[in-house]
Amino acid sequence: MSLRFCLAAAALLAAPSAAFAVNTGGAEFTAVIAASGKIKGGSGVGSVIRVATGVYQMTFPRFVDTCAAFVSLNDAPGFVFASTLTENTALIQAKTFDAKGKPKSLAFSVLIKCQD
Repeated sequence: MSLRFCLAAAALLAAPSAAFAVNTGGAEFTAVIAASGKIKGGSGVGSVIRVATGVYQMTFPRFVDTCAAFVSLNDAPGFVFASTLTENTALIQAKTFDAKGKPKSLAFSVLIKCQD
C-alpha cells in the first residue's frame, strides 16, 4: 500500500463527507432541574412544576410530542423516565425514583431534541 493512498484514506476518515455533515435544523431544549423543581440552568424550558414526590411537569414553547427526550439523574442512584402527556403536547412529565424503585424527588437533567 502506498504512502499516498494511506494519507488519502486518513484524510477521508478524519473529515466526513458533506452528506454526513448536513445540519437539518430543529429545536433543542436543555435544563438542569433541582429536586425541588427549580430550573438551575439550561435554555428553552418554560417552566417546571413538581406536582408530587418525584413527579415533574416541564413546559416548552412548542409541541414536543414528536421530539426525543433524554433525561438522566444528576447525583443520586436511581431512575428517571420522561414522557409526553396526551392532553398537552407542549408538556413533558418526568418521574424520578430511588435505587429501590420508590418515587423520590431527585435532581435530573433533560435534553429535548426536535427535528423540524
